[in-house]
Amino acid sequence: MQFVLAGRTFRISRFFFLLIMGALVGALTGGVTVCFRLAAIKGEQLFFPAYHHAGLPEIWSLDALERMLMPAVGGLICGLILFRFGKFEGSHHIPAILRAVASGHIYFKLRMAVPSLLSIVTLASGGSVGPEGPIAEIGSVTGSQIGRLVKIPPKMVKPLIGAGVAGGIAAVFNAPIGGLFFAIEVILRDYEIASFTPIAVSAVVASVIAQFFLGDRMAIAFPARLDISAHDLPFFALLGVVCGFLSILYIRGLGACHDQFHRIRIPMWLKPAIGGLCVGLIGLVFPNVMGEGYDWIRQVMRPETINPSEGWLRGAFLQVGGHWLAPVCFLLVLMFLKILATSLSLGSGNPGGSFAPAIFIGVMGGAAFGMLLKELRWVPSQDAFAVMGMAGLIAGALGAPITAIMITLRHGGNAPELLLPVMTTVALTVFVMQFSRNMSVYTLEFLRMGIDLDHARESDPLSLVRVQSVLHTSGFEELPGDIPVCEALERVKEGLARWFVVRGDGGQFAGIVSLHEMRMTISESELSHLLVQTDITDAFTPRLTPEMSLKDALAYFGASEAEVLPVFDSKARDAAFLGVISRQDALNAYWQFTQAI
Repeated sequence: MQFVLAGRTFRISRFFFLLIMGALVGALTGGVTVCFRLAAIKGEQLFFPAYHHAGLPEIWSLDALERMLMPAVGGLICGLILFRFGKFEGSHHIPAILRAVASGHIYFKLRMAVPSLLSIVTLASGGSVGPEGPIAEIGSVTGSQIGRLVKIPPKMVKPLIGAGVAGGIAAVFNAPIGGLFFAIEVILRDYEIASFTPIAVSAVVASVIAQFFLGDRMAIAFPARLDISAHDLPFFALLGVVCGFLSILYIRGLGACHDQFHRIRIPMWLKPAIGGLCVGLIGLVFPNVMGEGYDWIRQVMRPETINPSEGWLRGAFLQVGGHWLAPVCFLLVLMFLKILATSLSLGSGNPGGSFAPAIFIGVMGGAAFGMLLKELRWVPSQDAFAVMGMAGLIAGALGAPITAIMITLRHGGNAPELLLPVMTTVALTVFVMQFSRNMSVYTLEFLRMGIDLDHARESDPLSLVRVQSVLHTSGFEELPGDIPVCEALERVKEGLARWFVVRGDGGQFAGIVSLHEMRMTISESELSHLLVQTDITDAFTPRLTPEMSLKDALAYFGASEAEVLPVFDSKARDAAFLGVISRQDALNAYWQFTQAI
């Protein structure tokens, strides 16, 4: 194959080229991951001045007012930049990548990475989100931009997008194989030999770079020894069922909070601050649920620290006479509050990922389940159940069963005794999720719109493309509504435009009129010199919204036989006119998709 770089044409083997590009994407993504993590640490020090007490998270040492307000401040900053200044709307992070890849829009704009960068603010201010999704999105933008720079075919850009995602996940978890399978089963959603090489190389390179700068420390510290026997497998199967229902609860909670915030009639830029304030209120009593949660996960992995009657947890939970159920109830409370806090953070529009919260929920639920079994003397230890709870939520909530197995084995030192329990837990979790159409936090948005992502990608790609992606907000010709038709025709006869937006009183949208309609009026009407533009403009033209799919838009085009249709803001009370799309826009989107598959 050949590609163009800096005006020069180069010829190289396709597989060798993808190998080089995968390594380049991995190197850049690994560097971005290092910068992201360091920026999040510095940002936390900025929001929360350094208090160090027995090596515990700084959030615990803050006074109540500061702990409550900081997530709201972070939400306000993000909201102003995203929705007030940047005009960002729609999906962020992994769902945005899924929509783009499935619809064939594989050349990402740099502005797509802005929400991911702003997630540093959400994390640093205590919002209940994770860093994995934003880092994966930055990696995907990196791969797409490299593909655009060297001008390679769209079919070869998709593996580079997957390579960026794999590099991000691999660097965060220090798990190259986990990153590889996450890109394949979640993003690309299929397996091609040609895609394997760049994705695998990117995961390895990104992981090496992250280890070099951040150390060989795992994101999650597993216990040194796990007591697991074959007799425990039925309990791991039961845990898998529990994780399936927890995954559904987590996914539904995110969707419910998103709907509630969507219904609130306040400026969009203010909603993230409200969500952050709600998280801060929860953090007044349970700071454990704030932030990504890895510090507390590491504490729970050490069973001697999770008794709320000892050490720094004193007063965090009201004990019932020192009953053994107290720590179990404490972990369950943290689990449900983490679901609530994450739903409030992400549902209100705060940028961030849902990967780390899913791990937190799984570890808390698994540890509580194991504690209960241990107190009943059915198992020797709860440690393994905390680990398998993590795997169950990754498989169920994120729709990534193979990734869950690989990350668990990697963090467990590839110990052979982990294999049967993790496979059992993941299998039963996936079994439960099949009853909910295998939804995940990433595909919920599509399923609620009636879109089966895999089916739509293969047979109906336009259902994945929103009108907003091809909306023209400027650049079209406009005519005042009170101008006579004959005068308007004289004014535009030298131009190339074939249709015009007509403005009525006060500059309001009055309709769309074509050049053909204007000429027909002149030739057929004896009173044409008395007619003005609004007299020949059809005010009942079908009206589209930015959220509508191009599949539905084409149906309106077919019913009206129009070449251009107006788009209105469905969220505004006055349904303000936003711009137009043409029939050709939809056809071009379909062509772009066919070139990318």
